[in-house]
Amino acid sequence: MKKIYNIFRQYCKKILLWFAHFSVAKFFSLLLIIFVFNLLLSSAFNLFFYEKCPMSSTNSPTTSDYEKTILVDVNEICSGGGIYTVASNLIQEISQKRPKWKFILMHRKEYNYLWKSIKNGKNIDALYIIDNYASVASFVVLNMPIIDDIVTNITDLLPDKIKRFLGKIKCFLRYSIMLPNVDLFFDPVTTTSFNNFYLPRVTVIHDLLYNDLPKRMYSPKYAQMSAEMAARYSNAIITISKFSQRKIWELLDIDEKKVHLVYTALAKRLNRTSIVNHEEVLKKYGLTKNKYIVYPSYFWLHKNHDRLIEAFMKYRRQYKSDMKLVLMGSVSEIEDEKHHLRNCADRLVFTNRVDDNTFRVIMEDASAVIQASLYEGFGMTVLEGMNAGKPVTASRVAAIPEIAEDAVLYFDPYDVDDICSAIHRITSDENLRCDLIKKGWKQVKKFSNKEKMIEEYIKIMESVMQ
Repeated sequence: MKKIYNIFRQYCKKILLWFAHFSVAKFFSLLLIIFVFNLLLSSAFNLFFYEKCPMSSTNSPTTSDYEKTILVDVNEICSGGGIYTVASNLIQEISQKRPKWKFILMHRKEYNYLWKSIKNGKNIDALYIIDNYASVASFVVLNMPIIDDIVTNITDLLPDKIKRFLGKIKCFLRYSIMLPNVDLFFDPVTTTSFNNFYLPRVTVIHDLLYNDLPKRMYSPKYAQMSAEMAARYSNAIITISKFSQRKIWELLDIDEKKVHLVYTALAKRLNRTSIVNHEEVLKKYGLTKNKYIVYPSYFWLHKNHDRLIEAFMKYRRQYKSDMKLVLMGSVSEIEDEKHHLRNCADRLVFTNRVDDNTFRVIMEDASAVIQASLYEGFGMTVLEGMNAGKPVTASRVAAIPEIAEDAVLYFDPYDVDDICSAIHRITSDENLRCDLIKKGWKQVKKFSNKEKMIEEYIKIMESVMQ
């Protein structure tokens, strides 16, 4: 026992002496060792223990039966909303046009509820994978999620050049052995969750919100890093508006010829795929036809819900209106700060995430559609309001004037009084409403050519894979 005690004491002395001579160089060396250890462990786990999504058919073709294999990074699309709608429609349409292309959707297993509906058991498959440098260590060794945060925060202290270098090692280990036959890496939302530096790559950059409104983003530094890495390592960049294209040319170090403008075609969630009882849907949410306006948007910070709600409350008081405001999208982001608004059921209606049929009913039976965002790289909900045959009022910011032109009633999204006035006009001025509906029908036709959009995406992908 005494011998064990002496050994223990000697090691304690060594540790104390080491800390006494501790330097910045040693500190960063320790961080580097921790980073590399988790990096190798994560890559090894993904290499040997990743699992594929079960197919709907046991006779599904193998990857070798296809002409091309496309790896699609959808890991950062962890909720519904406009980005999910556009990305899922895009993948389905391209897969139908190119049945000999195999699409592998990469995402964490917990996101399967979003993507299972488009996996067809034919040429759309999925790869569940564990990401994050520390997640494997915490899952396999300790099963303690807190380790993820600790190690990730520590490794974030490393210089950017070292982190980028280690990121390249991680991607090489992960992809070169696990997926040797991939022809193209397609990133529809500009993320770095599965960054790759040697595969041909096509990235979609929707906007550069991090530069214009960093305080209205949860992680602007991450978004900036993602965009810069996409610009550096992508063979082609696709963007969705002239506004975003100009921003990319201005802010990112990139050859202008690599940036392709492809306007997004109208999403299909307003298509009449089944018969729905409108009365039942309206009753479920306590709504009356033409007695509410709708804002179809998730509660991201830049969507400006705070000013919109303030303006709508003022409109109700000032004009003695019984109109309701329907807010579609997940409310999880505002539970803590605006939970008291749930008591305003006679004025505000939170639908949370809804299916396509419910979305269509709420849009078609609204009095008007409002888009109050502070920033949009495109503005799909503006077009969806027009396509539903409703007058639309929207912010005069970013790409919205480019997409909507003169077919909406504009307001300043930073001015509560201006928003209030727009709500009043769009709900009470019949001449204005009729004029906007007529213009809306014409405007939405400019973005209804889905075939053209798909062909342009395919053309860009094929040029990169040559």
